[in-house]
Amino acid sequence: MEVAQVKKTRREFLKNAGKVTVAAGAIGLGLSNAQAATGDSVRSTGVPSMNLTPATAPLPEDGLLNGIGTGKPFSDDWQITNIYGPVAGGLTLVLQDGDSQRPLRVDLCLQGDETRAPVSTRYLELFVMDGGGGEGCIDESLFKALEVLGQTIRRNESDVRLLEGILTFDERWDLYPDFMACAASELEPGVEPKTKKR
Repeated sequence: MEVAQVKKTRREFLKNAGKVTVAAGAIGLGLSNAQAATGDSVRSTGVPSMNLTPATAPLPEDGLLNGIGTGKPFSDDWQITNIYGPVAGGLTLVLQDGDSQRPLRVDLCLQGDETRAPVSTRYLELFVMDGGGGEGCIDESLFKALEVLGQTIRRNESDVRLLEGILTFDERWDLYPDFMACAASELEPGVEPKTKKR
């Protein structure tokens, strides 16, 4: 069987498995499945960004990030400060390297037809949303942190119900173009970056 067929089969399996699971709203999404199915973005649904509650489902014993937690270093000084979603088909992690660096946004998306993210697992890709358009450099410390996240997720992703509400990167672009056009500059999904006052 060709690689493309394997990935398509895996995608169909995840899609079918997701049909029998609890709605993504149960994970703190704040959007209904009907909105996700029609492709409404966070902005077009009128959901104020302040209503986006941090996601807690990835962290419990049966969650994707079990073993990492928030606010505690997991690789050198790297720590997860916030988790949002799934929002617009992606699960957003906000990472910070100690207190000195600016936070970074990492979106978890389902594997596409070809892996494009710097780190991937059996089902997911970890995209650094830094405005680099896929061409930005990732320093060694961040890459190591992404690998630790990837290893943790690989151990925990055996229950495909944990992937409910997550789409491939391309599917997100197709369904949520306005949202994705801003995602690389937004740290928190749907919240535009604050500009310095002059």
